[in-house]
Amino acid sequence: NNAEAGSHLPNNAEAGSQGDPIIIGLKGQVFKFEGTNGKWYSNLAAKDFSWNMRFRKFETCPRDEDMFISGMSITDSSMKHIGHTSNILIATTSSPIRECVEDSALCLGGGTLHISFDGGHTFVSHPGDYHPTPGSRLIAHNTYAACSRKWFDYEITKKKEKAARALRGFFSRGRRAAVNVEKSPIQLLSEKRSTMINQLECGSWIRERKEKDDLFKQRGLWSTIYIETPLAAFHIEYRQSNPDRVDRVCDFQSLDAWVSKVSDELESQEWNGILGETRKVIYDPVSGQQIKTDRSQLLRGKNDVDYEVDGPFGLTHAALGYNMTWDGLPIASESVVIA
Repeated sequence: NNAEAGSHLPNNAEAGSQGDPIIIGLKGQVFKFEGTNGKWYSNLAAKDFSWNMRFRKFETCPRDEDMFISGMSITDSSMKHIGHTSNILIATTSSPIRECVEDSALCLGGGTLHISFDGGHTFVSHPGDYHPTPGSRLIAHNTYAACSRKWFDYEITKKKEKAARALRGFFSRGRRAAVNVEKSPIQLLSEKRSTMINQLECGSWIRERKEKDDLFKQRGLWSTIYIETPLAAFHIEYRQSNPDRVDRVCDFQSLDAWVSKVSDELESQEWNGILGETRKVIYDPVSGQQIKTDRSQLLRGKNDVDYEVDGPFGLTHAALGYNMTWDGLPIASESVVIA
């Protein structure tokens, strides 16, 4: 089967969002979410949008640092009234698929990163600029290490530049961009240069890609994915250990993801899931300080299993039915009034 033509993914596929699962919440919370190898979890669940992730344990990595997110799924059903739903699945395989082993093959992540636009029935494994459904777009290419995204907080501006506030971690809500002229992949990459590990070195690499018009012809083990649906936009970095190094102490594959834009429609909906619940600020009833690191108090579900879903596109998890008062702890209202 030809992966570029949309073949089925091999049986060693791993599907499920952020690498070593330290959750950095929307209000500066930082906590460990252990998870279970091979299980799917709800990261963000809203009426018309869901983002699930799958955990995978890598046995050669140090204990307590051996669980990574090696796949993810995104569903946007806001256009279902006209017969279109975005079901995007990002999957990884422990080794390159057959079609990507040849020296002449040009594949994402050296042949270990795969993307499905039909809920996992078929996959593509090659760089490109894809438009799977109306209002949806996915750009995938291999990246240079200096251009991989670094970790830091976004400063966010709400509609009409009112009610500005910072959302920390791997989420940001920006102004909705006017989509009159679609930006080129190089334009989108250039705009993110300030978020990259080495801006100067990456800038030179981007200029060379523009001059040679060969962004989608780059080879490498690390990849960048940009996803835009009617409700949200994502920036995803795929990183993995170098299989050619004999001194490596941790063989891993990791998907790190950030939401770079959210529409007003999604913003107005109730959010659930691991990340969704961090939209609420919770205060310690004694000290009055914001709780930022105690996972048992930050999430409604006390056990990780409370956030498990039945597969990449599962919509329900146990914590959805739990008491919204978080055991009586004071919760600050997250709502923002927009004039």
